[in-house]
Amino acid sequence: MKEFVFNDIPEDRRREAGIPDSFRGAPIPLCEEDLHDIKEGRGVKADMIAKNMAYVIGIDPQFRFMAQYADFLETVLGSRATEKIASKGRAFEDVEQLEDACIMYRASLVLDFKNRLGMYGYARTLYTMYSKGGSTDYVGTLKAESFEFFEMLTEFYPRFDGGWYFVGYMYLNQGLYAKARFAWQRFLEESRDEKDKKEIRDRIRQIEEPVHIESGYNAALAGRWDEAIETLEPYRESVYNDWWPLWYSLGVSYMETWRYEDAIIAFKDALKGNPRHVPSMEQLVKAYVELEDEVNAKKYEEKIKLVSKKKLFSSQSS
Repeated sequence: MKEFVFNDIPEDRRREAGIPDSFRGAPIPLCEEDLHDIKEGRGVKADMIAKNMAYVIGIDPQFRFMAQYADFLETVLGSRATEKIASKGRAFEDVEQLEDACIMYRASLVLDFKNRLGMYGYARTLYTMYSKGGSTDYVGTLKAESFEFFEMLTEFYPRFDGGWYFVGYMYLNQGLYAKARFAWQRFLEESRDEKDKKEIRDRIRQIEEPVHIESGYNAALAGRWDEAIETLEPYRESVYNDWWPLWYSLGVSYMETWRYEDAIIAFKDALKGNPRHVPSMEQLVKAYVELEDEVNAKKYEEKIKLVSKKKLFSSQSS
């Protein structure tokens, strides 16, 4: 926004640039090149003003004069204004000018929030940007925004394969394997690209066991303790035995079926993967109380206090 100067222009220049009278009162965004043309006596063309306005509303969709700018863009660019601006975003994306691409895609979404080209391009560009790394806040913010728009894309355009492709990967990165499989199955139904379909079929095969493990978690959450144990126990000696949620779900299921010693082993294995997991410590206290082991019960009570104190200190510091 610092690259723009906001000012009105004389009425004769306004008419020359094709700016309607209804726009009166809203400032015109001008960049350094535009100011130079004005000083040299050259007029400012409507398409240049339109480009500046697209940048402004793409940078700040809540801009005070957003409605007037949107009307001007549709007047100057015609019925395909949204498509033209989104296509400009794609052109920037193709040459990896990713911030400019985001700005243009967002501008197209201001004109038409549901336009598919803008929604898909915006989400995809954010995905590319955070995949390159950055600070925790930067990656987290872009990831959340990208995920939201990919999900909206699948809601508004369920027959569009691109949304399902990316949202499947985002579910996968969150450890939501059943949701990832569902998204990719929808992708396979809608896609006609055999290369991408082969990639996704391979991915689905790779997550068959994680999906099965996740069903064990869900069984434990639903209180189907025996089913959870039957599902999860075979993975105790597998390549997934370092997944702490597996051990926690097993531990809870053992507790509810009065297998306290097995539960203690499970919760300790959960803490190997997540040493600050307070729920596992709380369950250990309960298990030791059931076994009338006051020493170990007290030990984990103290650990809970220590971890909770550290969390409080960290929160206050931040």
